[in-house]
Amino acid sequence: MGLSKSSWHYQAKPRQDSELRQRIHDLAKQHPRRGYRFIHALLVRAGVTINKKRVRRLWREEGLAIKPKASRKIRTGASIPCRPNMSTTSGPTISSSIRPWKAPL
Repeated sequence: MGLSKSSWHYQAKPRQDSELRQRIHDLAKQHPRRGYRFIHALLVRAGVTINKKRVRRLWREEGLAIKPKASRKIRTGASIPCRPNMSTTSGPTISSSIRPWKAPL
């Protein structure tokens, strides 16, 4: 077959990541707009010896994601009058022939 006995009978040991997973969760809650690279840097600063690939794997397995930015409202100017006397909802209306800001064609 081409496999050695040790490879054939190999059994993987379960990983003890529960404490590390909890720590990553806590840091992700404190920094919702940061990703796994920032979390890895925080863990290294705290003295944890950990590979960034392992942090990325745990990040993915836990389903963590960066919170997206809230979208800004884009004002097109359609609902906002340019000048107070251009409002169409109330007040006197100015006929188009005497508007001072419109040039004649």
